[in-house]
Amino acid sequence: MADETQLTILQQGVAAWNQWREDNPRINPDLRDVSMRRGHLKEINLSWTDLRGAQLGWCELGKANLRGADLRNAFLRGADFNGAFLGWADLRGVDLTGIYLGNTVLERAYLQQANLSQATLIKANFHGAYLEGADLSGANLTGAHHLIPEQLASVKTLYRAKLDPELKAMISKNYPHLFKKPSS
Repeated sequence: MADETQLTILQQGVAAWNQWREDNPRINPDLRDVSMRRGHLKEINLSWTDLRGAQLGWCELGKANLRGADLRNAFLRGADFNGAFLGWADLRGVDLTGIYLGNTVLERAYLQQANLSQATLIKANFHGAYLEGADLSGANLTGAHHLIPEQLASVKTLYRAKLDPELKAMISKNYPHLFKKPSS
């Protein structure tokens, strides 16, 4: 359950929240199960925040700092993460179907078993991201940075995913099964 004091500060808006975070850098906020659907949270600092089970559907989270945030079981449908920092964020098993994650930093993000089907990941930075078992079917990964075949070797599928030609050729050569239609 979310911390009531922290929730009250959050309800005052992004500027008030970010100031509180600056004044209290050692506090890891607890916003578990909070409902912020359709919220305008552009450039908010949610680093190291416990957001498990949070309702963030259709939120504007462009350029948000979600470094190390725990987003397991969060509802994120329709959220816009354009340019957000999600390094070290825990997104294991999260449904990110169709999510916009263009220009995001996913460095060392935990994306194991995440559903990234149809997600837009154009120019996302995947340096050291953990992708084991992730569903990348139909995802747009063109221009992705630091995405290497070894990371993609353990994903569930790349069926109909869009990749840069050079990366696609390397993966097709060594892991052709990833491009086949997954069995139901």
